[in-house]
Amino acid sequence: MKLLSDYEEYLIYAKIAGSLSGREEAECEDLLRNNALAAEEYQRLLQKLPPEDVSSAFSRFKDPAKWPDSYRLTGVLRKVKSTSTLRRLSVAAAAALLLGIAGTWWLQNGPTGTKNAAPFEADGIRLTLSGGQQIDLSRNKGVINSGTAQLTNSGTSLQYASPAGTGAAMNKLVVPNGMTYQITLSDSTKIWLNAATRLDFPFAFAGNTREVTIEGEAYFEVAPMPGKPFFVHLPNSTVQVLGTRFNVNSYDTGTDQVALVEGAVRMKAGAQDLQLAPGRAGTYQAGKGLSENSFDQQKVLAWREGLFYFKNASMQEISRVIRRWYGLETRIDNAALQQRKFTGVIDKNQPVHIFQNNLKAISGIDSYLDAGNILHFK
Repeated sequence: MKLLSDYEEYLIYAKIAGSLSGREEAECEDLLRNNALAAEEYQRLLQKLPPEDVSSAFSRFKDPAKWPDSYRLTGVLRKVKSTSTLRRLSVAAAAALLLGIAGTWWLQNGPTGTKNAAPFEADGIRLTLSGGQQIDLSRNKGVINSGTAQLTNSGTSLQYASPAGTGAAMNKLVVPNGMTYQITLSDSTKIWLNAATRLDFPFAFAGNTREVTIEGEAYFEVAPMPGKPFFVHLPNSTVQVLGTRFNVNSYDTGTDQVALVEGAVRMKAGAQDLQLAPGRAGTYQAGKGLSENSFDQQKVLAWREGLFYFKNASMQEISRVIRRWYGLETRIDNAALQQRKFTGVIDKNQPVHIFQNNLKAISGIDSYLDAGNILHFK
């Protein structure tokens, strides 16, 4: 029978690894004073771990780029700052891995769920103008004269200049699997688009509002414009802002999430209305309506740095991320994997074989790419 919780085990491992925050250090000291089993486990680990690692607080693990493959989490954490919670957990996990007992915190069994994936293909970033003309932004870089606006495409971002009197007809920008892109609108609002995302926008905002539509995930920095509010239409809800920074996510069918970083937004879905403050997220779920909760900014915005954090995620959830980020179809050949849960990080900036190696090292799961470029989990 397991007598210590996952979090209590984490506190013990992280204390040995020298990676606790001030608050966690106080919690751990209290745990060791008042829980004989925890104190016994702490002493047992101290005796079993390599003395050179204990004395150096596992310094050789604090730069993830230098970790041996057998100690890496699923994904490479080189971009995670040393003050982050996940970084502290990663160092603690290294200590646990040395003992071969990292399973409870990083790999858990449990029921699995299913969600729908966004139907985008990895065929280049495409801009479809309101008149039907298509521009491949992955291949056509530099200044592009669309006839309606003059576009400047760097390959990773788009700016444009529209002549006076340009209409408010909607253009469609599609970012496929495996890519991200940034666009600056006519009002200087900046939008970062994640993989498998579609943005509908005009070259110029007419009337008393500014309105765009998003399907997928995007981060907004909305330029203030008094008297002309900005609206973001999601599949199931609408966000109204004046000038703010926030993230929207509608990857999962029937679910919209808005996470506010700065400013103020109002989220509307049907007759429901939710006012968000910074650090709060609003979620719409079909059949449940709107709800509000706090969110981890580092986790929610990590995609902008090419990172995806997952905690207690099913293999199906991880497969959807692999599809979006690497443009790969996946197959789960081993039915038993559908009952397992995983926690870690995927770094899109690393080749997929790094992910495969790390998954094997941490969880013992084999995988391979077949001739049709389908990633199989065995």
